[in-house]
Amino acid sequence: MENTTNISTDDKIISAITLRNLKSPEFMIATKSIFDLYEKMDNWILTGDCGAMIYGRTRVGKTSAINYISYKLRKQYGEDFPVLIWTLTDHVPTDKSFYASIINAMDIGEIKTRTETALNLKERVINYMRIRASATPLKRIVFMIDEAWKLAAKEFDWLMDLYNTLQNKYDVQMSVFLFGTKELLALRECLISDKQNQIVERFMLNSHRFYGIRSEMELGMCLMELDRAEVSNISKNKNGKKISEFYFPEAYNDGVAVFYTLTIDYWEAFQIVKKYYNIREEDIPMMYFMGSFLKILARFGKCGEKAAYFIGKEEIITCIKETGYGKTSNTASEF
Repeated sequence: MENTTNISTDDKIISAITLRNLKSPEFMIATKSIFDLYEKMDNWILTGDCGAMIYGRTRVGKTSAINYISYKLRKQYGEDFPVLIWTLTDHVPTDKSFYASIINAMDIGEIKTRTETALNLKERVINYMRIRASATPLKRIVFMIDEAWKLAAKEFDWLMDLYNTLQNKYDVQMSVFLFGTKELLALRECLISDKQNQIVERFMLNSHRFYGIRSEMELGMCLMELDRAEVSNISKNKNGKKISEFYFPEAYNDGVAVFYTLTIDYWEAFQIVKKYYNIREEDIPMMYFMGSFLKILARFGKCGEKAAYFIGKEEIITCIKETGYGKTSNTASEF
């Protein structure tokens, strides 16, 4: 049964804005893997550990985990609790570029490249960190580094210098969390081979393997979150209407448009695609789950070219394949 609702220009705009916002880092789904990681990180922070290494396959949702955990830490310890995120890119590892990159990540002002020395930049980083941390009762700072495998050995020395200065001079504890893929494991082995034990024992002693969706239950949890999600109006604010109500209005009015009820079909659809493309990894990357869901809304929702009453397993399989899952994802284990 196709949805025959007349589609207004406003509805098309609302749909476009909603799909865009669902891809935004501000939209977060807390998977079981994210909850598990948050509990571990919170414990490491409270016990004053120097940090840990969090690794997993590409596209499983590590960056989303960083955003969600940052939000949760501030919600738990106060909006002023300092959580800094540094996403590494390819770079030349000099002390000046090291501190300048951190300053850019913290967004604390312009860098005068001609007049500011590496020492000046280092002082700016330390002052910012100690002031932020000292303004809170915990006197702690959380520093999360994404794509951390791109750090050179000498950059770890500068990172240790920051840690020691904050700890010894200002009584500020810094917990450093390194996020990355299998290259992060290779980096640790390389540091061990080079007898850089002080780095490994400081920042890589604790570790945690991060996964995507690993069970039907976990996938159902994600669909429950999407059942709670709302569409956005033209001013990009939520308008109180559920996504299911907006995209599948007839099924919603009939009490049928509940994404959670698709759990079994969605899980089986992924298993069918995995078998078809010979994908051996146990977990489903969040990138492909959310990508397939957005395609479902765009194609089969009321504004789509094949607007439907609601969706079933075949539509889900089609949208999973359209994400590139199986063609671009790994068919063999990365670990």
